Amino acid sequence: MTPAEKSFLRLQLGCLIVLAVALAVDVWFIPTRVLTNLGDRPPLSPLYAFWVPVLSPRVLRPLLACAGYLLWFRVMHRAESRSRGAAAALWLAQLIWFVIIAQLVAGVRLPWNDLGASLTFYPGEDFWADVPQVHSPSEFLNQFSYLHRHNKLSLHGRTHPPGHTLFLWCVMRVFGSSTHAAALAILAVGATGLLPMCWLARRLCGERAALRVQVVLPVIPSVTMFAVSSSDFLFASIAAWSVWLAVEAVLRRDAVVAVVAGVAIGVAAMFSVAEIFLCLVIGLFAFMRWVELPGIDVWRQLAIVAGTVAFGFAVLRFGLGFNYLECLQLTRQFHTSFIERVVGGMTFTTWLYTSFGNTLAFSWYLGLPVLAGAALSVAATVRHGLWPRGLGHQFVRAFWLVFAVLACGGLFVLEVERIWLFLVGLVAALAAAAIPDFESADAERRWLTTAIAGLCLQTIILESLLFTIW
Repeated sequence: MTPAEKSFLRLQLGCLIVLAVALAVDVWFIPTRVLTNLGDRPPLSPLYAFWVPVLSPRVLRPLLACAGYLLWFRVMHRAESRSRGAAAALWLAQLIWFVIIAQLVAGVRLPWNDLGASLTFYPGEDFWADVPQVHSPSEFLNQFSYLHRHNKLSLHGRTHPPGHTLFLWCVMRVFGSSTHAAALAILAVGATGLLPMCWLARRLCGERAALRVQVVLPVIPSVTMFAVSSSDFLFASIAAWSVWLAVEAVLRRDAVVAVVAGVAIGVAAMFSVAEIFLCLVIGLFAFMRWVELPGIDVWRQLAIVAGTVAFGFAVLRFGLGFNYLECLQLTRQFHTSFIERVVGGMTFTTWLYTSFGNTLAFSWYLGLPVLAGAALSVAATVRHGLWPRGLGHQFVRAFWLVFAVLACGGLFVLEVERIWLFLVGLVAALAAAAIPDFESADAERRWLTTAIAGLCLQTIILESLLFTIW
């Protein structure tokens, strides 16, 4: 083991100790509780998870799949350069491995013939319950505000724009009323989000970071555990495409790319209002680029992106009667009233607990290698000052500033290990860039092997011990 490998191993152990201490502080010194029970079982707050161990041969299936993935990585990633065709084939195999592992991990708790059972586990709370309201997409969009005001939508349907419901309606039209098909559709579309995160890492941080993201992102615990059981994975994928396209729009002088980025942002915004925070990241990144390289190109590209988004929402407003701004207002009002009903409002104590708990819960499911890399990224952000130079440093700075607002702004009340899936790919990219080069290609490959094995093991342990279906 090289000195760099030993140093990073010590950093991971340090992160584990910090997580353990933080969890102890959370349990014993911050007594506010905001998460609901599962029957008579309290959650392992701040994780929205319950201690329900599974002792079954089902656990062996994802374990064997992860071993196969690890062996495949060792064999296939020896070549230093490849043709485009070989690289495409490698990516296809990568996505197939991810889909296999995600299904087998979900199958630890869900029936193998209905991996979408989680969509109906909490009756009346998931988007699946809203699909019968959709007689046609245009009518549903036109009536969305009415359905929202008159409590005719599910819990999640009232905290999100209508994108998820319309996606499930499309799946139902093709495959029938099958929650299993819906779960596989979410997984299939969500898996494509691995591509733009790898391309973004390559664009901002280089080929080394891109390879690390490519092989590590599919086995990060939060990604693998929620890829089948959570609609948030669907939004995470669409958001990943929007961020990559928006960054390309900022860096290129191509109006077509800016228009496509605007379309992607608009589509993502129809699935979650959290897309607004990614727009803030892009805006800050563009501003830092302009500070380093003054000119009108950046602002012209951003104007095209924003104009495309505004045009799309204007079409929905005047063509179909769907007012996105009203949708934002209704979801915000419902979310605020729901939080007040559950925790009695955002008092200082609740804010302190959720700010601390949000960061802890999100970190817990990142996996130690990614968390250690993220810690290095944050440290580098502090070192490079307020106005760093270079694409990678500027994006890192913009991201962590917005992340601080998300974590400590009182905008999210836990459950972020699932809700913040749209951030995991970006954190993985920044972590991959922050981890220093190893002494040789063999040392890099050995470290990646260890990281993959550790992440797979963490995923299977968490899935087999904790009930996280939501």
